[in-house]
Amino acid sequence: MDCDISKLEEKIGINFENKDLLKTAFIHSSYANEHKNCENNERLEFLGDAVLGLVIAEYCYKNIRGNEGELTEKRTSFVKNIRLAQVADKMGMEEYLYLGEGEKENTDAKARDKRIGNALEALIGAIFLCKDYKTAKQFIKSNFSQNLDSI
Repeated sequence: MDCDISKLEEKIGINFENKDLLKTAFIHSSYANEHKNCENNERLEFLGDAVLGLVIAEYCYKNIRGNEGELTEKRTSFVKNIRLAQVADKMGMEEYLYLGEGEKENTDAKARDKRIGNALEALIGAIFLCKDYKTAKQFIKSNFSQNLDSI
């Protein structure tokens, strides 16, 4: 893989000791299927989704009056792919995605939003693993601040 990962680190303001972990956050399963010995970003996405959910849940708890159902609805609406894609677009993350040949040809907007949103969640997972929860939380708060205010 040949992207300049240092530019991404500069964009997000976080230096990774484990550059391979950061690169993995951007490897779509279609790319990994075409390139043997290459891990995709799905496990990092799983972890990042949980970290993002926790940060948003804490924000909702502290800032929104409402019962469990209302808070759950707010959290769920916040982490939709379209919102994640908007944040990822502001960060210019799409250029770092590694996609398989078939996926590169998929121009469906929903599929694109899902790919880039999943990569953002994977990035959050990588930040959590490489740094800590506090760093991941700060990354989320600084990059999602406009979206948090809209809740």
